[in-house]
Amino acid sequence: MKRKSILGLAAIGLISFFSGCANSLEPPVVVSELQFPKSAPSEKSSPEVSVWLLPIKDNGSEKRLGTLFHALGSRSHLLVKKSLPQSIQEEIERDLVNEGISVQMAKTSDHPLAVSVSIEKIEDRVAAAPLNVRQKAVVILSYKIITHSSDGTTRSMSGTITRHQSPTPEALFHRHAPPSLIGSMVDDAIKNELIPVIIRTAKESS
Repeated sequence: MKRKSILGLAAIGLISFFSGCANSLEPPVVVSELQFPKSAPSEKSSPEVSVWLLPIKDNGSEKRLGTLFHALGSRSHLLVKKSLPQSIQEEIERDLVNEGISVQMAKTSDHPLAVSVSIEKIEDRVAAAPLNVRQKAVVILSYKIITHSSDGTTRSMSGTITRHQSPTPEALFHRHAPPSLIGSMVDDAIKNELIPVIIRTAKESS
């Protein structure tokens, strides 16, 4: 009888232990800056466009990348060493230059074609399962493009770019390497949505 009681207490203790682990927040896991796909400058002819790029705005934590869920149920905040706004701003500038677009940094929108980008959400949810890693990632960027024409007309347009990915069974994430999934999603959003809108707006306002 005493042995059953001991076993029962041990079982309760194990359940309590794992329940505690499932709800506990462990120290943050820090990874290096975002990793973006390498791309060579475009060989196609691009329009003569000059862009004034405003500082990236971040509506969340500048270094918060998401959450890492450990195998026993506890979790850690995923942080990056280099701030997300800085990394994304550099990538936007790089992608614009690769398209043959002249880029100048600006603090105000008082320029012929000014572009402002905000990070609405970046969430990388990584579950470290015993056999593999499961990952769900979302990137939401908003932008505003303001043009000032020579006749004094001012126009503005805005939009939101959203990307979702859930790669399985292997995720593009490693605790000791740069997170490349978010980087590839940001790069895709810039190249395939933001830059075409900028070029189209420049043509319409010229």
